[in-house]
Amino acid sequence: MNKLTEPEINIKITQEAPKWFLEGKDLSREFIFDSYLDSIEFVNAIGLVSEAMDHHPVIHIHWGKVLVQVHTHSIGGVGSLDFELASSLDKFYLLHHSV
Repeated sequence: MNKLTEPEINIKITQEAPKWFLEGKDLSREFIFDSYLDSIEFVNAIGLVSEAMDHHPVIHIHWGKVLVQVHTHSIGGVGSLDFELASSLDKFYLLHHSV
């Protein structure tokens, strides 16, 4: 797997993950919820998805918000696996937590 360049990342964000943004070396997104417990439920789902993919993001939990930050350590930046995880989390969020 290759590290994507910043222009490649920006194109993929525009085309595949418009709610995500590049922050330093991380692909990041903030997910919004109606309650703290909804946030925790989503974090548990992130745990299951990321464990199945063997790709683990940094997760920040706040009341009604979850910030996810991910990059591929072995390549030192964002790669295709990060966009796969982003897509999986977006799909779960849309199915279970439409806001």
